[in-house]
Amino acid sequence: MLYLSCVLYFWPGMENIEFVDICNRSLKCSVLTYVSFYRTALFCRFQEYLYSGVHGTKDATLTAKLVARLSWFFISKKDWFEIVWFSVMETLWKLLYLLEPAPVTLIVTAVAVTFGSAFRALNYGKEMERNRDWSEASITLDRSQALMIPIMSSCSLLMMFYLFSSVSQLLTAFTAIASVSSLFFSLSPFAAYIKSRYGLADPHVSRCCSKSFTRIQGLLLVSCFLTVSAWLVSGHWILNNLLGISICIAFVSHVRLPNIKICAILLACLFVYDIFWVFFSERIFGANVMVSVATQQASNPVHTVANSLSLPGLQLITKKLELPVKIVFPRNLLGSTASGGNATDFMMLGLGDMVC
Repeated sequence: MLYLSCVLYFWPGMENIEFVDICNRSLKCSVLTYVSFYRTALFCRFQEYLYSGVHGTKDATLTAKLVARLSWFFISKKDWFEIVWFSVMETLWKLLYLLEPAPVTLIVTAVAVTFGSAFRALNYGKEMERNRDWSEASITLDRSQALMIPIMSSCSLLMMFYLFSSVSQLLTAFTAIASVSSLFFSLSPFAAYIKSRYGLADPHVSRCCSKSFTRIQGLLLVSCFLTVSAWLVSGHWILNNLLGISICIAFVSHVRLPNIKICAILLACLFVYDIFWVFFSERIFGANVMVSVATQQASNPVHTVANSLSLPGLQLITKKLELPVKIVFPRNLLGSTASGGNATDFMMLGLGDMVC
């Protein structure tokens, strides 16, 4: 069956999509059946050797001497290579989904955001040193703060797990304000590059909060407001990713670690924090706290206000929003670009995973 499937699958001129799909499934089933057969044979041989070749090991533990004897037994049987080969092929077959457009795009985006955040943070530090402007100085974490971050994050996670529906609109409002600021910070270098590249005149037009704004900065700020407003109205996943990336860049640029010791302490604490809330929280709280909070949709305050005022075009405003605390891509990336949708239809990666 395996050889017949291979011949049919790779036969030239097979352009019928349904037929190729049938051959593909037949080939996969044949390979998995072949692997299963070898695994069964391996288990039977292992059991036979335990009962006959090694006396008194029916209920014994695998000591070093027994492991050595078993290893020699399997190597001497000449078919260990085929067993390992097909086991590896089965694993690789299951990992083929990583070559689909959505996983590839997610991985490339995560790597690009990581490098982009580090590059922006480096330039921002040099800019602060050059201008000697410490009014926006970065936050430098000490040892106690590094230890408190996982504790405070756990408290925030529990609060959102139990009270998310009550505070979701407030969280959305704060997220919108933070998104405007982060987006402005992330796009400022591009505005400065365009200004210097084309020699545009950029006079100061206003002063706010002891900061002077130029014309280009004002236009950029308006563009950021419009982008966040479009996200509040549509809730599109592309806008969600854009805001999430900007928050990630702003966080990495403003939070600094003074030395490798503080960095190691923080990463170790966050490692324990992540492992506990992802894999062990369900045993204590009855649900996976991390996944539950990450996949919950927040109420849209814009829709609430428009509904209370009976404004026209209410049906165009989404009721629920995915907060930009993660980047998401539809599993059917090339065939689905619609807004909203069920969280299970998307692949997601938290901003914390990229930052750390």
